[in-house]
Order: sequence, then C-alpha cells, then structure tokens
Amino acid sequence: MRISCYAFGALTLGALVLAATGAHSERTLEQTIEEALQVAPERDAVGAGIAAGRAELRQAGAWPDPVLELRADDRIGRELGAGGREFTEVSFSQALPIGQVGPRRARARAGLAAERAAGASQQLELEHTVAEAFHALQHATAVLAITRAAAADAQAFAAIASRRQAAGEVSRREALRLSIFSAQTAQQVEAAEGEYSEAQHRLALLLAIPAEAVGDTQSLHRPPAAESLARLLADIDQHPDLRVHTAAQSMIEADLAAAFNARWSEVAISAYRMRDAINGRRESYTGIGVSLTVPLWDRRSGRIQALTASGVRARAHQRGERRTLESAVRVRHLHLSHLLAQLDEQAAEVLEPARELLALTRQGYQAGEVDLLALLEATTTAREAERLQQQLLADAWLEMAALRHAAGRFLAPPFPETQP
Repeated sequence: MRISCYAFGALTLGALVLAATGAHSERTLEQTIEEALQVAPERDAVGAGIAAGRAELRQAGAWPDPVLELRADDRIGRELGAGGREFTEVSFSQALPIGQVGPRRARARAGLAAERAAGASQQLELEHTVAEAFHALQHATAVLAITRAAAADAQAFAAIASRRQAAGEVSRREALRLSIFSAQTAQQVEAAEGEYSEAQHRLALLLAIPAEAVGDTQSLHRPPAAESLARLLADIDQHPDLRVHTAAQSMIEADLAAAFNARWSEVAISAYRMRDAINGRRESYTGIGVSLTVPLWDRRSGRIQALTASGVRARAHQRGERRTLESAVRVRHLHLSHLLAQLDEQAAEVLEPARELLALTRQGYQAGEVDLLALLEATTTAREAERLQQQLLADAWLEMAALRHAAGRFLAPPFPETQP
C-alpha cells in the first residue's frame, strides 16, 4: 500500500500543470488577440467612424451652391397696356467662402486623425480585455489541474487509511481526518471547475466561438522582463489616447481660425438680366452685383473667446491624461519588477523546499518513520506552493498586460482603417 501511494503521488505531482492540457497545439496570447480583433464589433465601428471622417474631409472643400432666381410679374404688361405676366428678371449669385474652406479642411483632417487615434485606442483596450480573459483562463486551468491532483491524492490517502483502519493499523480519528479532507478537496475541484468554465466562456465570447472550441491555452510561465522604463516613457506621446487629445486641439484651432475669418464681411457676387418697358417698348439689360455683410453688431468675439477657453481646457486635459499614463507606466513597471522578484524568491524559498519536503516525507513514510497524516501535510504544503506560484505567474502576466495598455504597446497589427 505504501509503494502504491508513493508512485501515485510522484505521478500526480509531476502532472500538476500539464494535467489540463493536451498534446495538440496550444493557444497563444498573440494568436488569441488577433482572432478576437477579426470578429470584434469594435472593428466595424472604427471603420465606420473613419469612413465618416474621410467623407467629412471631402465635403470640407465644397463651395456653397449658387442661387438661381427667376421673377415674373405683370409690370411690363401694365406699362404697355398689353396685360399679362412675363419673366422680367433672372439672376445668378454665388457666395464666396473667403477664409472658410481652409479652416474647414483643417478641422476635417483633425477629425479624421481623431477617429484614427480613437480606433487605435479601442484596439488597445480590446487587446487588454482579451489578455485579461486569456490569463484568467490560463490561471483557472492551472488551478484546476492542481486541485484535481490534490483531490486524487486525498482520495488515495483516504482509501489507504480506510484499509489500514480495518487492519487495526491506524485509529478511526486518523481515518476520519483523511476522509473529511478528501471530501473537502472534492468540493474544491467543483469550485475550480466552475471558475474554469466561467473563464472559458468569457474568452469564448470575445472570440465569438462556442466555449468548447476555445481549446487549451499555453501554460503559465515566467514572463520576460519588461522594456526599460526610459524607453516606455520616451514613446508615451504616441499613445492613442494622447493622440486623440492632440487631434481635438487641432480641431479647436481650426474652429478658431474660421471664427477669426468670419469677422470679415461675407461676400457674394451676382449676375442678372432684366426686362423692362422703356419708351413704350420692351428692353432687356444685364448687370452684375456684389453683396457684403456689414459686421456692425457681431464681431464673433464671444465665439472666439469660447474657443480660446476650449483650447486651454483641451491642453490641460491632455497634460492630465499624460500625467495619468506616465504614472500608470511607472507604477506598473515597478509592480511588475516586484512580482518577478517575488516569483523567483517564491520558487527558491517556498516551492523547491516544499517539493524537497514532500520527497523526504515520502521516503520517511516508506521507511515507516512518519505517518500518513504527515505525508498528507507535506503533500498539501507542496500543492499550496504550486498554487502560490501559479497565482504569482498570473499576477505578473496581468501586470504585463496593464503595462502594455498604459504604455500604448500593441501585440497585434493595428486595424488597417487606422493607418493614414
């Protein structure tokens, strides 16, 4: 019985993380993100927004339509005594958008840049969401494997204790203790299976596939070191969220230029042809005209002041956003470094000693030097060390994802629509 317990424990401990994965290819984070981006409704929204921005840019260069006016009356008929109505005037006028087309185009270009930056920001947010779901499934998979292995060990220990109690080798108290522990670990498996199912469904929704089609994910491993803090901070001005603010400022500047230009007279030119009764007969004559708006009461001062204040507010918001992002990058980078150091310390000071303790306790159990409860305690300690390692690995990967999000780093190619 002791030999079978030793062999079973050795096999289950060696399969803690691999127990929940198959021999076929495993899903990677990069692959998962690219698949999610392909089916994301956000992609359609980004494409529609950018298409609207391009249409606005085309429209911005259009002149106002000319005005054609026709007039018919009975003035000539009455003048000549002939009666009746006839066309007496036709005119054609065209407003000149002096100083308006350039600012409109500048605003439309800034609006298109804002749409592209907003699209990149949505992709960055979606990548972060998918990464969180992916790492949650990785962690749930590892926890389920550990919990199942612990439950299998506990069931084996309980069976051994039951047989040894029947043989009078162990007390009923010891057998009950192992039986209760076996039932507890079985409940832990049910909880772990529920968490695994939830994580699987969450990722499946992002991929628009059935939960059973998600497949296996790569096992959690130690993440690589992050980029240097100096490099991350040097590129932070290219963050999509900051580019949105930059585009918003450009739009305000274009509106301000249009408001300044609007202080001057609006000009329209016209050409006309008229018919009239002169010296008892019908005569036609042509002419041209110019109309000006006299800016006596409205110099657009309120509009200009409002836009100037909006520009100040937009620049302040951008500085605040940059401060928030820089703070997040610094804190995430520091936290990730701490997690990696803690992960190494846990492996060296907790996990490896716990495994060694389990091996020595098994040897002592084989030699009759320790009882079954001591073997159970050593096995539980090793399992808890494995759980702590997997939790630290998951935390490190989640922190890596948060750092990418704060620094504006992408794992997948940008949406084609967001490219200039």
